[in-house]
Amino acid sequence: MQPSFFCRYGPTSLVDPVFDPVPVYPIEHQTGCAVDGTGDQCRSLSALIGRTRSHILRAVADGISTTTDLAVITGVTHPTASRHLAALSEAALVVSHRHRNTTLHSITDLGTALLNGSHPRLPA
Repeated sequence: MQPSFFCRYGPTSLVDPVFDPVPVYPIEHQTGCAVDGTGDQCRSLSALIGRTRSHILRAVADGISTTTDLAVITGVTHPTASRHLAALSEAALVVSHRHRNTTLHSITDLGTALLNGSHPRLPA
């Protein structure tokens, strides 16, 4: 077992086709938005985009990348998580890519700026 800052909600494993899987577990995080969604910044984000979408966006930022894992973490069904991810993608807050039979999601600079309450980096 290996501690990981990027593993937030529960133990998982990192898989690379070249190396053996590595089991990892989360370490404690200090962020502006508590895991239970109680921080002021989190309440503001939830008011703007909704509780489930803000939870999904934060989970994607924390490294949870598959639709199935995001559904489990947020307590919604796979189709519901997929619809929320489509809305976040349409708003350019996340990007999604197919990898074999899985869709992987990552946060964009705009999504990160929204979570942090900052201005996104503008292209030069």
